Amino acid sequence: MAKWFIKNRYRLIFAILVLIVVSTILSLQFPGNQLPTEDELQSFINEKEIIPIFISNIGNSYSIILADDAKYNGTNEFIVYKNRRKKLKVKQYDFYESSRANTVDVEYWGQAPYGYNLIGFVGIEIRNDEIASKAKTAKVIFDNGSVEYASFDGSKLLLIPATRKFFWEKPRLETIEIYDVNGVVLHGFYTNYDKWSLRSQ
Repeated sequence: MAKWFIKNRYRLIFAILVLIVVSTILSLQFPGNQLPTEDELQSFINEKEIIPIFISNIGNSYSIILADDAKYNGTNEFIVYKNRRKKLKVKQYDFYESSRANTVDVEYWGQAPYGYNLIGFVGIEIRNDEIASKAKTAKVIFDNGSVEYASFDGSKLLLIPATRKFFWEKPRLETIEIYDVNGVVLHGFYTNYDKWSLRSQ
């Protein structure tokens, strides 16, 4: 038996290394983070004494709470999720405010991933009341082939996840289209994706 181990030690070492690499890749691709429950979100809101103006889940990655309150000096973005140990984690940022927001009908922006296991998103904010009154759904296409649909449900703001097919991807935007109830395009944004990518704040 000892001779067999000596003879095959390099194969065993190689097999162990492959197993470690595969396990690492799987753990990164399926990180085990979870969205907070409604009760957990409400407890967080009550504890921080914030006044939410918009709440959205970014896929199964995290929840975003936008809060407009003097206590936090304007609009703030709270990223809330549960880690592997089911512990609630929170990150706070200033909410993206475009310098051209008052000069366009629809404002678009991208948010880069917060970490390997927290995906990015595309934000859509309708500034034109006529478009907002007719807008029903939006479609976003990314350069990795992912296509995301979302409904406005009476809101002027959408945050759409930049879905990754593999954990190392940083999807870049190709197309955004906003539709009315009949599927007619009310507004579109088209780009050559090698010239525009999801940018961090």
